Amino acid sequence: MKTIVSQILFATLFTLLVAGNINAKGAEAGTASSLENEQETALKVENWMVNENCWASFTNTTVLNTEAERELSLEDWMTNDTFWVSDNLETGNEQEMNLEPWMYNANYWRVD
Repeated sequence: MKTIVSQILFATLFTLLVAGNINAKGAEAGTASSLENEQETALKVENWMVNENCWASFTNTTVLNTEAERELSLEDWMTNDTFWVSDNLETGNEQEMNLEPWMYNANYWRVD
């Protein structure tokens, strides 16, 4: 477990260090709004993040339980013929569904 966490941490830190030191010519960006001026606080690695004992105790105390599924069974209303008579069912006044040109026209669905 410690090895996996260490590898992920190392890869993340390496990526951040490499990405922060790249200077490309001609890649200057103009600002469109004040949102580009916001700065994120620096990430800090704390001792508990890399402490093997912390992660071992977490996995030992966390118990993954799966809820038992109820047995499926047929109920009386499911097999009762009088329940399924169309006179008893509510039917709304729905319009007939038709295909409209935008649904099958290739020009509407073109992805460039």
